[in-house]
Amino acid sequence: MSALLSPAASATQWGYPLTSLPSGWIASQYWTFDSNGASLHFNGYWSYGSYYTRNAWMVTETFEIPSATEETVIEFDHDWYNSAGGSGSGAEYYSSIRVQYSINGETQPDLLHYYVSSQGNLDGASGFPNRSGSEHFVDTLDTSPGDHVLFVFHGCAIAGSLGEGSASTTLDWEISDFLLTAYDGQALQPSTWAGIKSSASGVTEPE
Repeated sequence: MSALLSPAASATQWGYPLTSLPSGWIASQYWTFDSNGASLHFNGYWSYGSYYTRNAWMVTETFEIPSATEETVIEFDHDWYNSAGGSGSGAEYYSSIRVQYSINGETQPDLLHYYVSSQGNLDGASGFPNRSGSEHFVDTLDTSPGDHVLFVFHGCAIAGSLGEGSASTTLDWEISDFLLTAYDGQALQPSTWAGIKSSASGVTEPE
């Protein structure tokens, strides 16, 4: 599916429904695409010295920020469910969704990181924040004209035991309607997917 690229006077926008893998993007094993968007599902149970480990990445194309840009905003819709637990000695578990990005090849702080973890030494996460939910995610990026920006969607699930315990993990993540907007200072309000889809002018779909 091609991007809905809108070089309007007030903004340049790249939009993808994620019903299929966009051209220029890369998805590792385990990602699937359908009418609801991009989906990831992990489910594992291990015990007695064994481990279940799954990782999956979806990497966007590299976006070049236009010369007149004053503000860059990323948006997408997503639903997620992280579930993990264990019992007995040595049980370890971890379920995580993360969105990362880089500017000109330099990694920036995570845009989001929602997880369930048994220990703080697993990817630096501990506790049970944001176990599940649904949101329209929006964030403003600290970019400059000419910057090259790339995003990574990463899901990870681990379950196992170093001793006689056991652990399980489940991760479900569905992402849709990715939108990146570069505002040139003339826009009064952020555009939305509804506005892009209903617009009869100013939107082109490149081959």
